[in-house]
Amino acid sequence: MAESSWCPVPTVVLMAVGVAGLVPEAANKLVDVMVPFYTMTVVAMIAATYLQEKQEKESPPLAVDYSGGGSDGGDGSGSGGVAKVVAPPLTEPKSKLSMPGTLHITLPSGEACELRSLGLGLRVKKVGPITAKVYALGVYVGTAAQTQLEQFKGKASAGAQDMFAAMLTGPDAPDVFFPRILQFVYARSVTQKQVVDAQEEALKGKVGDDVLGEMCAAICKGMGPKTAIGDTLSLVWIEPDLLRVYCSKVGTPGPGQAHGDIRDAKLVALLFKGFLGMEPRIDELKANMAAGLERLWIGGPHTSGDEEKAE
Repeated sequence: MAESSWCPVPTVVLMAVGVAGLVPEAANKLVDVMVPFYTMTVVAMIAATYLQEKQEKESPPLAVDYSGGGSDGGDGSGSGGVAKVVAPPLTEPKSKLSMPGTLHITLPSGEACELRSLGLGLRVKKVGPITAKVYALGVYVGTAAQTQLEQFKGKASAGAQDMFAAMLTGPDAPDVFFPRILQFVYARSVTQKQVVDAQEEALKGKVGDDVLGEMCAAICKGMGPKTAIGDTLSLVWIEPDLLRVYCSKVGTPGPGQAHGDIRDAKLVALLFKGFLGMEPRIDELKANMAAGLERLWIGGPHTSGDEEKAE
């Protein structure tokens, strides 16, 4: 869902025109200066948007080797005791950012877990007359979710709230819990402060300041001073009340290195509800996930023997 913004330049021009009756000569001089400046600014922004879109149309998707399916040994080393079932990668069409179709992580219990991407969406933000691409988001669910989501096969839609409610279950239903991942792939360079500000805007006052600070510290530790295009942040709902933060640099498959665990049931629920709830931040994400639900069954049904202890 795009965010609105305020462009100050035309406001200055209108203020100058408004005072013209009081100080005609001064106001007219100000208008003479500001109008050309504003015109040049608008032209430059339109030109920049055109060149960016032209480059995106001519550029191929970012090349990442997903042949290993994004396996992870818990420390991001890439070793995990799992069968290599690899769903096809997905590409977000507007940003051309790609993500693996399958991810492997190691659970706190030591068990290996396989997750599938159900769909992608693009987060945009309005900056004056420009719509900036911020990140592509992929949602992954563990193959253990097949049992809970079987009833929605062939009839899922963006409006199937029962399906998305099943994806938001946590401590309230620990016996049917399955791991989930929000994977952010950045479409532009952003600073630590921008990432932290976005999290605080969404969560401040809804979770404890210590919990929010712990999560932001883990993100900052993993991402460094700023991201590059293609860098990845993965927020993993790994236990009913536990969030694990992973980060990886462009060109690295999988979730990357784990940089912190935050145990707070309310935090993980709010993070996922922001994208899978009734007012999602990315309009097309839920529709794409519904359309891609059957990707969860690529390679056949999940059984308890599919996931072994990671070496």
